[in-house]
Amino acid sequence: MVLLVVKRSESQQFLFEITADTDVEEVLQRVVNINNLRYRIQRLKQEGDKLAVHTQGDQPTSGDDEYDEHMEKLQRALAAAELLQHKDQVARKVALTEDKLQEAVEDIRRAAAIAYPEGLPAEEPFKHALGGTEDPIGTSHDGDELDASEAELWFASKKLPVRSKLSQHVGRNEKTKAVVKLQHAGYGRPPREPVVDEETQKAMLAYYHKKQEDEKRLAADDTMYFDSAWANPKSLKNQFSGVGDVRLS
Repeated sequence: MVLLVVKRSESQQFLFEITADTDVEEVLQRVVNINNLRYRIQRLKQEGDKLAVHTQGDQPTSGDDEYDEHMEKLQRALAAAELLQHKDQVARKVALTEDKLQEAVEDIRRAAAIAYPEGLPAEEPFKHALGGTEDPIGTSHDGDELDASEAELWFASKKLPVRSKLSQHVGRNEKTKAVVKLQHAGYGRPPREPVVDEETQKAMLAYYHKKQEDEKRLAADDTMYFDSAWANPKSLKNQFSGVGDVRLS
């Protein structure tokens, strides 16, 4: 299986596995589905946290323990879903699938149905996020989700034609790992990937800084011998003449 690092940005990326002989059109559709599910989970977590704060003072006077237990289950479902889709899964080498993400959404849906058996108000943002009926236009989520017919995949600064095989671009080796960019169609060539990743760049900068400091220290050590008696070219002569370390005041 080819391992793709799919990036919208440095903060929005995930791993996806698929065979090299898959059509780019299918790859695009599947990574768009995962992209949309990831953003949906992010909105659910955001709106679920707000809902929990708003309803803290609204729990019933009887059966508080049961109510708290249901709310805890909802929060656990939200936290588990957030962890599943988090960009850190790339570093953990955990590939995402549509099924896993959809199951996480369903876990949230079931927990919400138990916590709010009478349903949520029609205007509640969490309800719309759960049903996928929110209107993102004009909000911070505008542009998060994509339509496969209006999206593009880029690899090595080249757009991948949908009427081609993935292997035509990344090779036939099923152990290949490649970074691809996912974006709205018509946005042009995405920025080039840095030659090294952020962590490697930090390590390199730390190494060069330490090297500079070591060179400065060694340079300072090299000049210290001029003040030593053994470094005085007249030292031996002075010893024989009895002058020694006589100083003139």
